[in-house]
Amino acid sequence: MSNWNTLHFFDFNKYQNDVVPKAPQKLSLKLMQNSPPANSQSLRELLENMEENYIVHTELKDIESLEKRNGETYEAMLSRKRSEYIVFKEKYDFILCDYAEQLSILLFTEVAQLDNYLILGRNILTQNVVAIKGSVAEECLNKMMTTRPGTISAYGGSGILNWLSAEEISLLHMDRTNVHPANSSASTYHRSFLAMVDKAATHEFGLLCASNLSSRVVAEVRRQSNPLITVTFDGNYSNIIVKY
Repeated sequence: MSNWNTLHFFDFNKYQNDVVPKAPQKLSLKLMQNSPPANSQSLRELLENMEENYIVHTELKDIESLEKRNGETYEAMLSRKRSEYIVFKEKYDFILCDYAEQLSILLFTEVAQLDNYLILGRNILTQNVVAIKGSVAEECLNKMMTTRPGTISAYGGSGILNWLSAEEISLLHMDRTNVHPANSSASTYHRSFLAMVDKAATHEFGLLCASNLSSRVVAEVRRQSNPLITVTFDGNYSNIIVKY
């Protein structure tokens, strides 16, 4: 399956101030509803070991960041890494996909806008937009298309990949002159991308990257109807910025 990666407006400041303090309780209640009581201890441990951003699990981050010990062969390090990952998966596999879905629903119903997204695809962004090497813009673009070590918010290939905070978007917006079309046919996409950055910066929003949002997530977000973010476009970029 190809990656339907998308870029969305994200009220990062509201997320930090209003969602983060309540996220453990809200996510726990939703996940408990879908999980048998026998799994409650593992579920509590999962939430207790999430970083504040709720997309990175510290235990998985440590596994993915393992380095070769003194005197250890590369093959032995990989074997140790695989073994620890198997233990992690056996402990939490029952809940990881549901966690990714519930976090997506929480964000898109409270602090992110589902509609008016920019198509990123697997590499549509990188094929159409480039930044000057070593620039702030390049750093932001790279972060936009990569996941952090320990990310479980897109487990199974569906959910939240990453985001840029409002501060990072402000920096990207100030450095936008270092963002250029990748080729002669990329000018429309380039304008669309900068229009989205401009709108986000104007509203002091961040931008959130999602991947292959499931029909269940989209349906639940539609049911709860999120009116919090009402950014719209005038239609000039409708061939690139679309709606679910």
